[in-house]
Parts: sequence; structure tokens; C-alpha cells
Amino acid sequence: DAAMGASRSKVAGEALRNYVACFEKSGELLYVGNGKGVVSVWNVETVEQVDTISLPSTTAVRNFQFTRDGGHFLVSETGKIRVYDTEEGTLHREFLDQVNRTQWRKCLFSAEGNYVLGATAEKGEHSIHIWNRDNGQLVLRLEGPKESIWDLAWH
Repeated sequence: DAAMGASRSKVAGEALRNYVACFEKSGELLYVGNGKGVVSVWNVETVEQVDTISLPSTTAVRNFQFTRDGGHFLVSETGKIRVYDTEEGTLHREFLDQVNRTQWRKCLFSAEGNYVLGATAEKGEHSIHIWNRDNGQLVLRLEGPKESIWDLAWH
């Protein structure tokens, strides 16, 4: 409802679903990813939309996270994980499994933000990819039991 700052957007008569939301470092802005590959940025205090980031793909935004220092954020869609520079809003690097075209269930940064982790969404597959954020190299691929991964956390 309008009093709570809720927004119902429509594209071609179809209501957009918001899938993920994340506060930035200061807590003043809320980033909300929807089902059409768009991230809306909201000022929490004024409840006004202050920016929109249209991703290169129109698939649903499934994950969103900032590095601890707030310098980068990542978004994942169905088959790609993208890391952006927060200050400039520009694409820093893109991560994907070029061989298997893996679908990502969960992605996140390491504690210091130097690595990007991606967990597969394939049924009966337990695989975690770890890339270096800056050079994009795959550092490690961890294989586990034949069970799906539902969540992932770096401690």
C-alpha cells in the first residue's frame, strides 16, 4: 500500500514480482531485484525510488549482496553472477560455468569480498564454485554428496 511505500509495477499488464532485497552498508538505501532483471534502489527514510539498474538480461534477479566495505555488489540471475562497482554502477566482472551452463541457486562474497562463491541449483548436484573477484579465475570447485544446495554462508 502507498502509505507503506509499496509499489506495484506493471509491464504489459503483468505485475512484477520482487524476488530479493538487500540494504547497502549505511542502511539508507534498499536494493530490490525483480522478475524482469531490474534492480530498484529505494531511499529507506523517504520511501522514494532513487535509481534503477537494468541488468543485461531480463531474467529474475535471484541473489543480491554487497561486500562488507560496500565497494561492490553482486547479483545473480539464472545462469550468470555479475559483480558491479557500487560507486559507479558499472559491471566489474561476470562469472559463469561455461562448460556446464550451471544454474545458480545461491551466490555471495567471501568475508572480505575477495572471492565470489556460487552454489549450483541443479537437482541432485552439490557443487560450489569459488572465483577470484578481481581476475575472474576459478580458484576451487567443491563437490559434495548428491543432494541439492539450498543455502550458502561464508564464515
